[in-house]
Amino acid sequence: MIALLLISMTIFLAYNVSIAKIYGVPNSLSASFYNLREHNLGFLFTIFCWTAALPLLIYWIEYSPNDWNFLPFISCVGLMFVGTAPAFKDHELEKKVHTGAALICAISSYTWTILYTSLFLSINFILLSILLYFLLKKNKTYWIEMLAFINLYSQLSL
Repeated sequence: MIALLLISMTIFLAYNVSIAKIYGVPNSLSASFYNLREHNLGFLFTIFCWTAALPLLIYWIEYSPNDWNFLPFISCVGLMFVGTAPAFKDHELEKKVHTGAALICAISSYTWTILYTSLFLSINFILLSILLYFLLKKNKTYWIEMLAFINLYSQLSL
């Protein structure tokens, strides 16, 4: 089962390193869709979201020692909806779906890590996110998103 977590982590890392190397650090993870779309590759953002979320979901539900498996499910489905509605700058409905799904993904993953893994680590990631929000002028959403993923991946690896 650990292979599924490693697959998700590898996809996440490969996508982000590739985007940063080719286009620089985007304003947000979702903004990378627009960089890719300029080259008719916007579909890669959707593929990324789905291929990172699906193995993560399977591993996370198996890993979860409780009956609160709806939180991993909601979180991963949220990420899949983010990928399914990538054009958040172009269409009002997509913006609502995309933003709502991203918030649901983040809130449910942090809720799960707070309840079932290291409270200390989760709170530190949240505090660091708040600090970055006020300190960074550029790409703050991207770095806050990265911290949320790092929190989840690191806690699932413990």
